Amino acid sequence: MKLFLLPNPFFFKLVMKNFIPFLMTVLVFWVGFNSTYAQGKLTAEELLAKSIEFHDPEHQWNQFKSILNFDEQQPEKAVRKTQVYIDNSIGYFKLNRGDEEISGMSLDSCFIIKGSVSCQRAEMMRDYYLYLWGLPMKLKDANTPLQPTVNTETIKGIDYFTIQVNYPKDTWTFFLNKEDYSLQAYRFIKPDKSGELIELADLVSVGAMRIPKTRKWFALPENNYIATDILMTSEGY
Repeated sequence: MKLFLLPNPFFFKLVMKNFIPFLMTVLVFWVGFNSTYAQGKLTAEELLAKSIEFHDPEHQWNQFKSILNFDEQQPEKAVRKTQVYIDNSIGYFKLNRGDEEISGMSLDSCFIIKGSVSCQRAEMMRDYYLYLWGLPMKLKDANTPLQPTVNTETIKGIDYFTIQVNYPKDTWTFFLNKEDYSLQAYRFIKPDKSGELIELADLVSVGAMRIPKTRKWFALPENNYIATDILMTSEGY
């Protein structure tokens, strides 16, 4: 006849007391690991969609209509006051720099109100402001050569998801927060290895959109400071 000894109740309680916290730690680690793994498996299109959802949750950009007032600062220069009129619903853009240079575009037609401005420059200014202040939404424009792979990169000790766009004349990298997918910085590099890094800060609400208030520009590869653009106010018209 075999005897089966029951485990000591005190020993059983001791094991369970230590095992349950260990099990919870394993589960938390496993959930976190799978979450990080799943994020790492996002495609660039999926990551871009998450970033747009953060910055433009109600998809207002294509119908965006506002006046944006900027302070544009460069070392050892006076602050330049720039006012931009945007109406994306009808393809209208007007730039007013201190009442000295006033020009714009209505769809593909340019207009010059004041200053020595060419139509080529008026179009360039429209593309510049709409692209930079319309990010990341502008990366959904047709024929944007978005690369499919999501990578990671560290800037100033912070890890970001990155997506890349290879334009004909330069390569752009966009740095996204790993928690909320907000756009934190972007960089462009030319074939000669020169380029610029633009760091973003201080989100402000413009309608239902979240737009960075401040952009700081640095010349690469030396990382020398160039300028700061600050969105001072926005208003309807």
